[in-house]
Amino acid sequence: MSVGRRNKQAGSSWERELASIFRDIGFTDVITTRQGSRELDALKIDLMNSNTSKEGRLSYNIQAKCVKGHLPYAKVIGELPKEEGITNVVCHKMTVKKNNRFIEQDRFAILYLEDFFKLIKKLKEYEKSTPINS
Repeated sequence: MSVGRRNKQAGSSWERELASIFRDIGFTDVITTRQGSRELDALKIDLMNSNTSKEGRLSYNIQAKCVKGHLPYAKVIGELPKEEGITNVVCHKMTVKKNNRFIEQDRFAILYLEDFFKLIKKLKEYEKSTPINS
């Protein structure tokens, strides 16, 4: 298998895994943009809601990256469209090459600091409004 083909397969697999994780945590209609929208895929957005008329737009622009070593995060996140109310996130599966195989080393979610604080603020507000069951 060529290097390019292997890289494309690894990237597509990571996108499908992320879509599955999103569905497992409650985003039941999430699919990859390869399945659902060439337009979003061309904008480097990798996940979307399959039924936007029912579920609305996914409030995250997810860019999935499965690469060896470090990633130029500022460049990658800067390529995503900036839209009011949408949080841009780069989900990076970092790999290392050992004995001609690529092994997962770590996983990261990268977002702008202002978006991180918005998420933390929403979480804090939710915690305050939710009664604690003792």
